[in-house]
Amino acid sequence: MGSGRDRALMVALIAIVGVLAVISSPASGDGPADVRPSTFHNAAFGTRALYLTLERLGVPAERRLSAYVDGDSLAGPLVLMAPAESPTPAELDALRGWIEEGGTLLYVARPGDSTLETLGLALVPLVPDSMQLAARVRWSGRTATPAAHTLALETGPVEGFRWAFADTSAAYERGRVDGVFLTPSAEPVVVEYALGRGRVVAWSDVAPLRNRDLRGSGAAVAFARMAASAAAPGDTLRFDEYHQGYRDGGSPVAATLRFLREEPAGRMALQLGLVGALLLLAAGWRFGAPIPPAPFRRRSPLEHVDALAGAYRQAGARATARRLVLSGLARRLGRAGPRDADEEGALLDRLGTRLPVGREAARAVRDEWAKGERADLVVLSRDVDRLLSEVKRT
Repeated sequence: MGSGRDRALMVALIAIVGVLAVISSPASGDGPADVRPSTFHNAAFGTRALYLTLERLGVPAERRLSAYVDGDSLAGPLVLMAPAESPTPAELDALRGWIEEGGTLLYVARPGDSTLETLGLALVPLVPDSMQLAARVRWSGRTATPAAHTLALETGPVEGFRWAFADTSAAYERGRVDGVFLTPSAEPVVVEYALGRGRVVAWSDVAPLRNRDLRGSGAAVAFARMAASAAAPGDTLRFDEYHQGYRDGGSPVAATLRFLREEPAGRMALQLGLVGALLLLAAGWRFGAPIPPAPFRRRSPLEHVDALAGAYRQAGARATARRLVLSGLARRLGRAGPRDADEEGALLDRLGTRLPVGREAARAVRDEWAKGERADLVVLSRDVDRLLSEVKRT
């Protein structure tokens, strides 16, 4: 597995690549599982198409990436688009105070969002009670038509509403609430009303404004008209992306730590990184004493002879090898090496008749030598070694 430093670098690299991959995925807005209606998102559930539509129609728009408190002061008009993260109580107080002081809020509701109560609104479902569960899943919502209201002039029907505002909402009790779009049963789905010196324009459902439905729902023209009406000359429409999970500023390290600490995907990435690090360490950890290396084993003389014999066979020099073996035998017995075939034969005869010992080994050498070019060099060398061993023992 390499050194400990190499393993640590590998773990760090895997963790960094994993975190960056997870962080970069939501920011691209292309993740099919991300249902946040963010203007950063190009996927089906995002609202980037609406943001680009406003830009093309000349409505100044930008994104707000800070909280309502301890951040940039609220300046409007402000768009709060079905927030994925509900504002905190302190933020809701600041938001309501800003509206009452003359601010304009374009709010798109989300069931369960605490902003609804702050604005004095409540939602009721439009799906019929008699509809079966499977049909509810496929249900595309109700169509609303424009009411006699200045914000609905020159607009057409808007499709896809699954929720409406309850006429028992607190906003109705406090004062006049005007319906801008109504269903055929007169349920208000888009309303406008005053709150202090400011005003609120509220949509009951974000579905008609999402990328996948915006072209066919008819909501683009209606929302653009309301946005243009809310933005006075010199004003910029600000889309709240802070409560969609996006934050302003900070170093990459701080952003990464916040992602790992606060986001479910970040915590999952941290756990996977920890498991991967443990697996790498376990794979490279040495349990017990190291196994000693095998002792070095020298080659036997016969192995060298076998290798040399193979080399001589491939070179076609078998006769030369035979003469060298016989010359080495003569030299080790204290005799001069033979210079020709006659001297070779005489040497072999003397070995077989005059040596006091090793006559059987000498006979084996002479028999193998007599095979000429067909002699096995390995066998001949082995017989020579056996003869020398018997001679040295005397």
